[in-house]
Amino acid sequence: MQLTRGVIRGSLVTVATVTGFFLLYLSGVLNWMNFVLQGFTISAMGALIGGGIVMIVSDLWRDRGILDVPQDPEIRQLTDRNQYVDSQVKFIESAKGTVDLCLNHLDASAESEVAEKINSALLEARKKGKDIKVLIADGQDRLHGAFELAQEAQIPLKLSTSIHYTDLHFLNVDHDRIVMGIAEISPMKDYVPTDTWAKIRSGSLGEVLTNQFRAIWDDPRTPSFLEYSTRIIKDALKEHPGEFDMLSRLLGLPEPFIRERGQDP
Repeated sequence: MQLTRGVIRGSLVTVATVTGFFLLYLSGVLNWMNFVLQGFTISAMGALIGGGIVMIVSDLWRDRGILDVPQDPEIRQLTDRNQYVDSQVKFIESAKGTVDLCLNHLDASAESEVAEKINSALLEARKKGKDIKVLIADGQDRLHGAFELAQEAQIPLKLSTSIHYTDLHFLNVDHDRIVMGIAEISPMKDYVPTDTWAKIRSGSLGEVLTNQFRAIWDDPRTPSFLEYSTRIIKDALKEHPGEFDMLSRLLGLPEPFIRERGQDP
């Protein structure tokens, strides 16, 4: 384990105090006859020593995840998409409680190596009991990728029109570890991949993104995957009654699921 600033600080305080105490003893200022008279001095030195030890122990506990201590904001720009994806996977794997993922487009694992990595990490976190929520832009072309997470992995997922118009995609883990991707919105395209990325540790930014995420998630106009897919399927069946096989290919959804949702009252 690397020594952090807290360990170094605590070590310096402790060593300096013990050294000063020892020099005073050698010089005769402190001896066995006047320890009582010098009680205040001894108490002060003891407090400094104790403070140094507390710094060391608390910092080691923080590194081990035993004690949550606020850290200074940390920002690192990511140079390519591989770092962007790997950072998301590592943060998801390290999640202690919550994972919020907000993005425009979602692919199925079978179609994308990137999707396979992230979806696999989300599934493992879900199995460990983490609180995972995924927000994506709406559109029937998103149903195929969303089905894997929402139905097969049973991860809560909602679709929102507002996400089409944001250039910010983000992963927010435990409200303080963030991976952000920025895309240049184009009026000619429904989806533009991100081209600028960053990894950030900041409780303040994490809180802002959490509030933004919850505002969209809790909006009555933001449907769950089942609500949205049911509406799309029923509208499609009105135009193509009984053509379950064709709609399965068109929507990228299993035919049994289309039959089930099409008959749902």
